[in-house]
This record gives sequence, structure tokens and C-alpha cells, in this order.
Amino acid sequence: MSGVPVAYNVRDAADAAGVSVDTIRRAIHSTGADGDLPPLPARRVGARILIRRVDLVAWVDALPEG
Repeated sequence: MSGVPVAYNVRDAADAAGVSVDTIRRAIHSTGADGDLPPLPARRVGARILIRRVDLVAWVDALPEG
């Protein structure tokens, strides 16, 4: 295995993206309307929330520049 995770929990996604856990949680619940954060797809597995690496990369790419 290459050592690159396929999915992250919320804390690891925040660390990987360089944002706060709160920002990741807001993005998971975002609709993307009215200047809100772009939505971040996530999946619940039992009590855990998982974010696929490809979805996190796409989300970071969708953030406004600035």
C-alpha cells in the first residue's frame, strides 16, 4: 500500500486541507448557496464520518482563491 489514505476522518481531513475541524463540518452540511462554503461529500460509517481523499481534493480546488 502506498501510505496515502483513501479516506479521512473529520480531524485528519482538516489537517490535510489546512483548515479547522469546524470548517470541514460546516462544508459537510453546506449547500453551497449564497457564498457558503462549497459542499463536501461525506459518508457516515457507524459513528464515524469519512471523507474520501478525491472528494477532499476536489473541495479544496473548489474553494475561492484569495
